[in-house]
Amino acid sequence: MALLSAYSFSRLRSILIAIVCVVFLYFYLFPAHPPNNIDKKNLEIEKDSPAKPQNKNLPPVVNNQNSKPVFQNILKKATPSPFPILQLPKLARKTGLEPLKELAQLQKTFWKSGNLIVNLTNVGINYLSWIDPPPKTELCIVSAFEGEYIPDYVHVFIESLARNSEYASLTLFTHTKTTAPESANFPKVDDLPSTTRVFDIATIDPTYRYRGFAGLAADNICKHFNATRQNCDKLESAFSKFQGQGGPLIVQLRGLFPIIFSRWINSDRCNSWAFAAPELIFGDLKRWLDSPKISSADIVTINAGDLGRVYLRKEFVVHNLRTRPEYILNLWKRCSSYSTFESLLKTFEKSSDWQSMVEGCYSAGVLSSESPKLSVMLLPWRLGDVSPNAFQISNKHLTYCVGQGTAEVCRGQLKLDVKKRETAEKQRNLLISQIADSDDEHTVKTLTTKLSKLGRPASLVFTNDTTPKSSTATTGLLQSIELNLLQPNCSHWLPKEEQVCVDQLHKLEAHKFAYIQVVTTGPLDSVTAKLLKYERPADWVDPAMVKGVAETMVALFPETWLREGKEMLLSDANVLEITKKLVKSIGPSLERTWWYTTMNGSILVTEKKIMFHTLQGLW
Repeated sequence: MALLSAYSFSRLRSILIAIVCVVFLYFYLFPAHPPNNIDKKNLEIEKDSPAKPQNKNLPPVVNNQNSKPVFQNILKKATPSPFPILQLPKLARKTGLEPLKELAQLQKTFWKSGNLIVNLTNVGINYLSWIDPPPKTELCIVSAFEGEYIPDYVHVFIESLARNSEYASLTLFTHTKTTAPESANFPKVDDLPSTTRVFDIATIDPTYRYRGFAGLAADNICKHFNATRQNCDKLESAFSKFQGQGGPLIVQLRGLFPIIFSRWINSDRCNSWAFAAPELIFGDLKRWLDSPKISSADIVTINAGDLGRVYLRKEFVVHNLRTRPEYILNLWKRCSSYSTFESLLKTFEKSSDWQSMVEGCYSAGVLSSESPKLSVMLLPWRLGDVSPNAFQISNKHLTYCVGQGTAEVCRGQLKLDVKKRETAEKQRNLLISQIADSDDEHTVKTLTTKLSKLGRPASLVFTNDTTPKSSTATTGLLQSIELNLLQPNCSHWLPKEEQVCVDQLHKLEAHKFAYIQVVTTGPLDSVTAKLLKYERPADWVDPAMVKGVAETMVALFPETWLREGKEMLLSDANVLEITKKLVKSIGPSLERTWWYTTMNGSILVTEKKIMFHTLQGLW
């Protein structure tokens, strides 16, 4: 018995030693602490591109000990993340990222939202990594906003692009100066798609919280030009002192976005890229832009029907990266004010100078391209400078109302128009199906006549690139009109050497047909410009509309809706009081119904109010 007890004790001791060795080996191979390059108090996020995932069901992982961390102080002890910028799950927002025990229940779980990957194990957070978005997006839209706080109209901009997530991605960079609670500074949304992202630039570098876009732009421009520290300081100082004559700094630098935001703008990520003003409202981009004629153009911009001037609008310009991406990404070099570090420094050294860099220097540089020549299309698909009673977005259709007296009357008109359009779309699809199924010639002819009376949407009208033989044809391109160049005196805010002026052709029938400007680039005094005349699509915006309801691809918030805050800024010398008033006054105020969803709800925007709701709920 004694021998048996001794044997059992010896065996038990061996087992315990083996267990201790296994536990020691486990913690040696799988440390409970973050890697050496991630501080436990202020976790940092690696900037390197991720390795390819070994398992297609798991996201890529980065853990490079040698990479220099640039995303600092993002996840702080006992601090929840209320920002949709990082778009962490609701659990993380409620509990914060500490204590880790609360998150250990998510063992072997990955969060992939807003491109922040957190790998959780039973011993805590092993690593954090910043990963790239999914493979190629048809259109990458990059925008930037700087101000006291993010106004409510920017929410409409964000959500209108969220509805286009299958065609376009949005990356919006923000810098806010107010000390208001963070919840007032970021979009109040939980259901944005992963392709729609909002970044406070302080998450790129904490110093940008006080250096702003002036610091971010200077850092990236200096890196590109390999400038000295002394010259970089001069450039940032000039940027920070710029008074915004003709538009704030980040607007003036939109042509340089491929340098400033190179991580988000490249041909590996995007078939095309565009800069966009955050005061825009977008309709269905795919339906308006995704046609062979338009997608093959090198540059596409939008206008409001002002056909006598040819220039790139600062609000929205699309750059095609499909055929010659390197050349398109370096078009900024054709602008003399952008082309060298010295010229940039000289351009901004006088802080009070008027600047219109995109519509002037950058536009002229693009239009004067000779080797190679570029194709530039100017689409009149932006709502003109009128004062509509309301905008409405439903099923991605951007509808607006003009001259209807009151917002209530306009809202009723919009509701009827939406139902009418949706009914016509169903009828159109039914007739197309019936025509395809019928073998009877008479029946086909009758159905085709009915179909023609419904009209065709823009996506069908602009796919026909050939001019029909008959001038009475009602499909595709009806006519190509050569435009004569005029003396450069049509754009008073630009230097004459940066202007391109053409025949305005006052006899155009804008209420019956659609006109698109097409320019083949070359020396500005000899560019080739023509006007393409198309049938008027059924979903067309009428540039000459005085009263009624129409649809467009993009609208700019009317200046009159945003003017109140600017007037106070000029009349009140007390900066603190100005800030308090601005927070309450600029633009329409936002109201959101609890059943609203980004993808399915409708948005109604009037002069005083933005309503996020479902079409069935309040309409």
